[in-house]
Amino acid sequence: MKKALLILCFQLLVFLAGAQYVTSDVLISSGDYVKNKYASMQFTIGEVVTETVSSNGIIVTQGFNQTNILLTQIDEKTNDYFSIVGFPNPAMDRFTLIISSHQYSEFIISMCDNLGQIISQQYSSECKIEFDLSDFVIGTYYLKVSDNGNSVLKTLKIQKY
Repeated sequence: MKKALLILCFQLLVFLAGAQYVTSDVLISSGDYVKNKYASMQFTIGEVVTETVSSNGIIVTQGFNQTNILLTQIDEKTNDYFSIVGFPNPAMDRFTLIISSHQYSEFIISMCDNLGQIISQQYSSECKIEFDLSDFVIGTYYLKVSDNGNSVLKTLKIQKY
């Protein structure tokens, strides 16, 4: 009877015991978190305590605003049947795209801004395509070349100055 009572008490103790949890707290003089429909940003200024502690393969860093990292990748087709080259980069007023392909006859070419919004889109079967960038503001743009099935063949990052 004592053994059963002891086991019951132990199970009750385990059931009532609260688990530990970790929260993100920071001691700073200033900071903020802002968010809109496109992105969110968090920053801190003047952290007074920074330290890294490791034990049993676990590393904990306190200080220097910790973040979650989300990586995005564009899978591009790679083979010897086509080549896509763009120049000059950085560009001022004009950008030239040269497509050499034995496999594809028509391409979809999309120009996007940093927010991912499509600024222009065109269909082309030409080998040499000229883009007029004179109306674009200074910044970074992405030129995406896709086949008719919308598979991304190449994405070029263009700097406009």
